[in-house]
Amino acid sequence: MAKKGIDINPNTVIIAGTAVFGLILARKILISAGLLGGPGANRVQQQLTNPESPWKPTFWKNRTVAAILIRRAEAESYAKKIYDALNWYADDTAAVNGVFTALKTQSQVSFLADVFFQLYNQDLLTYLQEGSDTFPWNGLSDDELLKLTNLVDRLPKYMPR
Repeated sequence: MAKKGIDINPNTVIIAGTAVFGLILARKILISAGLLGGPGANRVQQQLTNPESPWKPTFWKNRTVAAILIRRAEAESYAKKIYDALNWYADDTAAVNGVFTALKTQSQVSFLADVFFQLYNQDLLTYLQEGSDTFPWNGLSDDELLKLTNLVDRLPKYMPR
């Protein structure tokens, strides 16, 4: 008597899983290269290529007047909060948004990006887009990236002392 039910070949499952993972990874690579993506990914690419971007660690250093920044310890705390918020199993977007809503100027965002790079040797905006691992589902979504970059764009460049 023949077996009833579905006969699933383990090799087929492995091949299918690998194919799906590969497609998701390829999509993430295309988005990172600016070849594919929504408005958020496109906005991130614009900011990454703009030398005057407030997401660059040099932005706060190039200001023409003395500006109010955040304390180094506060920037390190914010950097750690962002770093810990994005991991392979879940992203805490509320924690990330909380950090950026607490910042009052683009110079403060730039100072945070500088401290983040010093602590983790990674670009802050790239980290927000790609997350902590190579898994394709890491990082903020396209909508979240767009909201975050728009939030920073609306901030004043600096707050004079």
